[in-house]
Amino acid sequence: MQKCLLIGIGNRLRRDDGVGPFVLDQFTAEHWQKVELLQLTPETAELLSGFDHVVFVDADVSGLRAVTIEPVSVGPAPGVPLTHFSTPEAIVAMARTLFDFRGKAHVCRIPVWDFEFAEGLSFAAQKRAAEAARIIATSFPVDSTCML
Repeated sequence: MQKCLLIGIGNRLRRDDGVGPFVLDQFTAEHWQKVELLQLTPETAELLSGFDHVVFVDADVSGLRAVTIEPVSVGPAPGVPLTHFSTPEAIVAMARTLFDFRGKAHVCRIPVWDFEFAEGLSFAAQKRAAEAARIIATSFPVDSTCML
């Protein structure tokens, strides 16, 4: 059986920014290792070692209207700046270089718009979060391929 990690990125106190952690709540702990982060930092790279699949789940503000899931494209590890904010691509590159991560990595982007200081997702974000959870569950079935 393969080991899978879900990384939910976002702040639950900023409405739809908490969509990544909200999606994590839809999965049972016995099938997925789950980590909730406010943002990706270089320290995140070490978390990836030992997993066969990693899925980053995050809010998307690019203007897209649909939930997307795509492989994290990582070329040869460039000099990655050490900042307080990183991308999934930078984290995976560091994990491959520093911690010998050889698994597959994907990013699930969920379009959102409401970043007010409040708890709970907007209705639109709730619908997209449910869709994202279905896409992840379908893409990485836990019954036989992705269990701890």
